[in-house]
Formats: sequence, structure tokens, C-alpha cells
Amino acid sequence: MSENNALEQLPNNHNAKNRAYQGPPHKQRNPKAPNTWKAKPTQDRGQKQGFKCPDPKTAPPMLPPPTKLNDTSHVKLTEANPAEGSLFNPGVAVREVEPRTTFSPSVPALIDISRAIYMEMVTADPNIAKIMLPEYFYYYSTALLWLRIVSLKKKNQQEMTTPEHELFHLTQKAQFIVPEPIQMQLQHLGNIESSFQQHLYPTFPPLPTTEIQNFGGYHGILDLPGEGVDDDVHNLYEEIPCLGVLGEAVRVATGNHQPGPYASLVQFQGQQPNDNLLGFTSLGARRSEPKNLALNCRITEISFPSFPESTGFNFKFVQAISVAIQNIKTFKNITVNFLLMSELGSPSQLMIARPIPDAYSICSRGSQIITSLIGSPNHVFGAGMFYNSQLFKENSSRGSSESWCLITPTVAIPTPPEWIANRNNRRNLPEPYYYRMYTSASQQAEAFRLMTIRLMKSNG
Repeated sequence: MSENNALEQLPNNHNAKNRAYQGPPHKQRNPKAPNTWKAKPTQDRGQKQGFKCPDPKTAPPMLPPPTKLNDTSHVKLTEANPAEGSLFNPGVAVREVEPRTTFSPSVPALIDISRAIYMEMVTADPNIAKIMLPEYFYYYSTALLWLRIVSLKKKNQQEMTTPEHELFHLTQKAQFIVPEPIQMQLQHLGNIESSFQQHLYPTFPPLPTTEIQNFGGYHGILDLPGEGVDDDVHNLYEEIPCLGVLGEAVRVATGNHQPGPYASLVQFQGQQPNDNLLGFTSLGARRSEPKNLALNCRITEISFPSFPESTGFNFKFVQAISVAIQNIKTFKNITVNFLLMSELGSPSQLMIARPIPDAYSICSRGSQIITSLIGSPNHVFGAGMFYNSQLFKENSSRGSSESWCLITPTVAIPTPPEWIANRNNRRNLPEPYYYRMYTSASQQAEAFRLMTIRLMKSNG
């Protein structure tokens, strides 16, 4: 068969002469095939993104937005600290350099707090004055303070004297009814874990057992500095109330003394103390009825039975006051068992109370500021002013030591230089805690306490 006949027998769609080429002309190989290629209009980037090409004779109504080359607005940043990963744990051990750091808190405001509480109770119910004298209540709060101190020593495995062991075993199962402000003072004292995770443990002097004229419970004898004399005794009388002084006030109150000052057994070179001796204050007008509470415990003006011996602690008297308080509803009453009370205390024990000297105020009652290395909440600074656990003792604006010293100086008997030099020896926190990173506004401490106690009244 010839070639022409073979081509004639092929279907039309296989005829090369009739096949159209749709590609660009420069790529066409068969010049006889019709070319149907049409060039597409050129698009710029804006048209590719959906924008119409504007008329070249007119300005575009809107320019396309700029291309976002590095948009991080939707990127979620990681919050993980790479140093916190467990990758760095192996082989690393950390310990507290001084795991038993100790400090010495003071309790200079306890009697003022007790006085304000008693005043509020009698104001709310005058019949309370027929049951309990203010001196009874001051003694009660001081006795509870020493029960708290002894229980802390026991729980912290600190050295204890024989009278302290006896007092602990005598009262470990006892329960006491306590107005809430006093309960808070007791709970305020204790162990602390600071914001630096440092553990601090309070230390206290031994339970006072010094006898003066056959009455026990005193911190010691005030003597002129010299060989064999403890020059720190005055600090204890000024910073921690003792049962000797408070028991003496109870004895005098049960007698027939007229209202006003009385002669204290705590003297220095024949000189009587002032208000800086905690628990020593003038007698008020007294009714005869409340004397029965003391007389039922064999307490008179010339007798004050105590056990442990020479401590000034009368368990029966303390229990009788507890029963009397049970029926007083001015403040919320709390049942306290010192064996069950936590050994943890308040971080406000680290707040430094700094007096602003004036002419006549004593340091614990006058204007103060509270300073701290740690930025704590306001209520922690407030508690620092309320309790004054770290109160510095400073001379008055007249340069007199009567703003802190329990003996008013005279020309004949000035304050011993040794007392002036060691007056703040019990402020023994680690040095960084005294740095003034934060400070409160100044307030008068006595007014602040009274305001706070009134806010705590159960009917207030």
C-alpha cells in the first residue's frame, strides 16, 4: 500500500495537518499546525493578592498593605526557666549553712496590751471590777507567757532548768481560757522560716527564780557594775515581764494601800523604778470583793505560795483567773493548751521597731517606725509595732535614758555607762535583717495598740 493511501485511511483526529498547537510559538515544531496560543495578561504582586490593577490615569483608592516579613504577634513565648530543668540536678546538694540560727525576741508590750484589754472589758461590763483586779489579769498574761516560753524550749530541745521542767510537767495537760489578743501574743512567739528560707529559733532567759525578801520569780538583783555582776539584768526587766514583779503587784493590790505608787522590791542603789520596769505601775481604786479570788488561793499582802519553788507561779490562782475570764464576753475567748500549740511563730518577730525620740515618751509607747529587709505585707509591719519584739532602746530627745531605763537617772545616781552600752544587746538577729530596705510610716505605738484591740472586740 502506498504512503498516500495509508494516510487517507487514518482517522481525522490523527491527522497532523488538522491538529492545533496551543503552546508558545517559539516552541512549535510543526509549522503547518494552526497555533491557538494566547498570552495571559501580566499580574503584579498586588494582583496576585486579590487587588485589581488600577487605571493608570487615576490614583489607586488604597495601597496594598506592606508584606509582614517577621510577624511575631501570634508567637507564644515559653515561660519555662531553662535553669529549672532537672538536667542540672545530678550531683548537686544544697544545705543551710547555719541550720540552728537563734535570736532573742522581747515582749515589752505585753503589760500595755493587757492593760488595754482589761480597760475594754470593764468599760463593757463594770461588774468585772467586782470579780477581778487589773493586777490579777496582768499576772495571768505574764504566767501564760512563761508557759509558752517553757513549752517552746521543750519543743525546740533547748536547755531547760529544773524549775522549767517542773512547770512544764505541772501544766502540760492544763487548758486555759484566754482572750484572743493575749492568745495572739502567745502564738506570735515561736520559730520562723524567713522569706530567705532561713530557719530561726527563739531563745529566752531561764524562768526567773531570784528571791528578794523571800519572794521569788525575779530576774535578778540590780547592782553597780563590777566583777561578778551581771550587767544584763536590767535588760530582762525592761524587755520580758517576770512573775516576781507581777506577783508583787497582786500582793500589794490585796492589801489596804491607797491608790497611787507603791514601793517595789526591785531597786537600784535605793532608787525606785519607773514605768520601764514591766509590770510595775501605780495602784488604782479597788473594791473589796475581788480580793476574795486571791485570798482563796492563800495570797495576801505578805504571802504568795508558789510552785515550782521560788518562781512566783501559783497554779491555783492562774486556774481561778481562767474560770473568771470564761464568763467575760468582751473578746472572743480561746481555749489554750500549750502542749498542742504550734511552735511556729509570726514573721513579724523580724520587724525592727525604731523609736522616734521625743522629750518624755518611753520607747515602747511613743512614736515608732518599723523597718525591715523584707518587703512583707502591711499587717506584718503592723504586728511588728503592736508587739515590739525587736524594739531598739534609744535615749529621749533630751539625751536622757529614762525613755528606756527602769531607773530614772539623777545627778547623784546616773545610769551606769555599762547599761547604756549594752541596752540593745538582745537585738541579735543576723546582721542583714537590720538593713532598712523597707520602712513604715511613723505612728504612736500606744495609740496603735489601743485602736487594734478595740477592733478585736467581739461586739465591735
